[in-house]
Amino acid sequence: MTAHREGNVMVLVTGDSAPIDGWSEDRTWFSCPWCGTGQRADEHTCPNPACVASQWADEQYVRDVFTRLAAADAHREQVRREAASLDRSREAGEAARQTAWDAVATEAAERGACLICLRGSPWEGGHPRYVRHRRADHHDRSAR
Repeated sequence: MTAHREGNVMVLVTGDSAPIDGWSEDRTWFSCPWCGTGQRADEHTCPNPACVASQWADEQYVRDVFTRLAAADAHREQVRREAASLDRSREAGEAARQTAWDAVATEAAERGACLICLRGSPWEGGHPRYVRHRRADHHDRSAR
């Protein structure tokens, strides 16, 4: 048994089928529902030799193609899940960093400490430096 067309349905050697939706206006040709190749209305198998609906596609070939497609889909889904996990992890890390900065910046404000010096200190490692300058323009003066 080979792939064949039954009315508006293309049936594979494995029994899988797909409806033919891509008919031309005059119904003289249609697009293969499996690969999209255009074919004449009087053809009963796909002329594309690599298509699962071609006359050369035996049952093992069709099963192999579907297995490869399923494996590729599973791989893409795994990559998507890993990317989503990395995004969630990155967002959680950024939120934790922002929370830690808010805490040390609040304490710096309460102490009247310089935020520029605090940012330059190892505040993320748990050793923030709270520096109070004698003059408010300390950093402006030191740049001269």
